[in-house]
Amino acid sequence: MNINPLSLLNDQHVLFFTLFAVKQDTEYEYRNLFTIIRNRIDIPCSNWRRMSHKRGVVCFNACLPREKGEKVIEQITKNQSFVIKEGGNDHIIHFGKLMHRQPVFIPNKFQSSVDNGWWPGTLQHGFWLNQWYEINTTYTSYYTAPTKKLIRRVTGFDLDALPDLWNTILHITSFEEEYSPRLSFNSDTKKVSFLLHGDVPEKDHRVMIHLWETDETFYSELLDLPAGTECTHFNAPFSPKKLGYTLYRKEQEKWMMIASEDRVLIKEIHMNMGIIQGKLEVKKGDGTETHDIVSYSPITVGNIEEDNPWVIAEEERKRKNEAFELYRLGSIFIRNKGNESRNEIKSIIEHIYENAYQFIYIWDPYIKQSVLPDLMIKALSMPSINIRLLMSEHGEDQINNSKNIRIDDLKYFLRCQEIYQYLQQYNDKPLRNLEIRNWFRKSAQAFHDRFILTEKGVWHLGSSIADIGNYHSTIYRLPGQLATQVQQEYEKAWGGDFGELKTIGFSLFPELKCVSNEKGCDD
Repeated sequence: MNINPLSLLNDQHVLFFTLFAVKQDTEYEYRNLFTIIRNRIDIPCSNWRRMSHKRGVVCFNACLPREKGEKVIEQITKNQSFVIKEGGNDHIIHFGKLMHRQPVFIPNKFQSSVDNGWWPGTLQHGFWLNQWYEINTTYTSYYTAPTKKLIRRVTGFDLDALPDLWNTILHITSFEEEYSPRLSFNSDTKKVSFLLHGDVPEKDHRVMIHLWETDETFYSELLDLPAGTECTHFNAPFSPKKLGYTLYRKEQEKWMMIASEDRVLIKEIHMNMGIIQGKLEVKKGDGTETHDIVSYSPITVGNIEEDNPWVIAEEERKRKNEAFELYRLGSIFIRNKGNESRNEIKSIIEHIYENAYQFIYIWDPYIKQSVLPDLMIKALSMPSINIRLLMSEHGEDQINNSKNIRIDDLKYFLRCQEIYQYLQQYNDKPLRNLEIRNWFRKSAQAFHDRFILTEKGVWHLGSSIADIGNYHSTIYRLPGQLATQVQQEYEKAWGGDFGELKTIGFSLFPELKCVSNEKGCDD
């Protein structure tokens, strides 16, 4: 028996609609871009309102009583269009042919959901997700950065990270507006307590509590909370480093998951306390600069119990596993050992490619035809992935017409010519997900450093992919903000923006043509 999450809401709930659409050729007609519906409690209802944004994108929103909101959902999903009366006009929203996915419960996982750009708003305890998606749809030019930024700011969803949510309707059903579970651990009494706080309905509940001793070992206990019971506790077998729970409520003689959460406990705090030990004077020209000489010593706050020997052994095994993963997907220096080192480097790069599912961007001025076979396999075997190669080869002579490049002009760009000829064998293959561009200056490259970018990370290479492994070689995975900065600069470089450098560029694949650039040639 399937349960509709809507049936679990009480009469106090309202449904809050936020609908993003783009104008069509006919006046007052729109096409759905992204619609989200959330249940709310104890907020006033309001009629439909419309706000216009850039590139014909319009946002409609309304807060409707639960019964009326359910009828709107039914009309949209049945008729695949909906009429909004606003400003004295009938605005028709088209949703295309919709398919419905079975409702699923999305649990909250500590620090993972938000990092993935996937968590809507401030929900902390998980939520039910109903989804209707449009079939036979394609991405369009309306999916611009301002539109994505608008949707993320209003809804919390990052459609850059979740492109499958374009042209969908999401209905999120959460219960934390009614009551919020609370889980705690008392380190003095060693007791774990669970409390249902707020307006708790008179229904049976059941909670599965998890205690983690390490990242890979945990203890679980299932506890019943009969109707009218709002708290329970038990003695913990150890001092946990992380707590979690999954809460169920009995509906129609069936247990239904309604909340889930994991939290890490802070057991100790490390601080670096700086002590000024003297002054350092640095001469600069005619003047001097004075700097503090500071020594740092770590201070630990908190009383940590000694781990059992088997726990220490398991942590050591986990550390070794993480070190191996760092070797595979992190940073490494490899000494030149002929074929052995070349094969070692190749296996690491192949591993980076294999773990990419959204995009692979190569930023390497010295790209050669030899780097293409592995990428061609990836492009052909995974049509949804986006692969870009950005190279920089300046010609022995100039293009005859700076606004139009011909095949004959490639004789001045030997590596480009080699790549172009190699790709001719794929003319009959669907390669819409592969792009190659060459940006250069009149007598020099437009850039020098080399990178591999995927949704999993950004790697800096000590030499070109074409030659890596032939010498001592380094692959370095860029951390945090530095990786983000390189990703942002890559997008600029793809369009020919290299700061003060004046560049010329052309697309080598899928079509041989000049690429627009304010400082270079025009289409």
